[in-house]
Amino acid sequence: QSHIDFYASYKAEVKTYKITWIVNGNKTEEIYPCGAAPVFKGTPSKPATEQYEYTFICWSKPLAAVTGNASYEAEFSQSLRGYTVTWVYGSKVTSEDYRYGDVPSYKLSTDSFMDGQFIYEFIGWDKAFDKVEADLVVTAKYIPLYTVTFVDENGTIINDAVYQRNVLVSDRLGIEI
Repeated sequence: QSHIDFYASYKAEVKTYKITWIVNGNKTEEIYPCGAAPVFKGTPSKPATEQYEYTFICWSKPLAAVTGNASYEAEFSQSLRGYTVTWVYGSKVTSEDYRYGDVPSYKLSTDSFMDGQFIYEFIGWDKAFDKVEADLVVTAKYIPLYTVTFVDENGTIINDAVYQRNVLVSDRLGIEI
């Protein structure tokens, strides 16, 4: 009788599973061995819109050791985007921060100002705006005013008045010139 020994030979195979990462609708699939800790490669991000910016807050479920196929979806918080409104009024330049949709308002005085020989009167802004939707530069529009001094034939001052250009002076005073 002969003696035969048998030896089992086997190759251990580690079971693998598919992990699907879903970020902003885009899917990335990776294969992980059973028991491994899945790790997203990169930083989950979602592009800002005109109105909102997004911040990654968590995955749709807690990350766990791989025991089967699984999907994780990135979740984001949203916040209104911030924009800068720059006001240019004469030689004054001021900037203020606003959130999308805010109604901007100039906080300083828009009173007339004098520059050399002219008085300048504020007549509005160079563009219409009712709410903030992007960075904005708004420039004051103004017109020069002229001081007209009326004197009689003897050189006595009758009246000093301020007028806009192209205004018929005699109409404003009610006298003929």
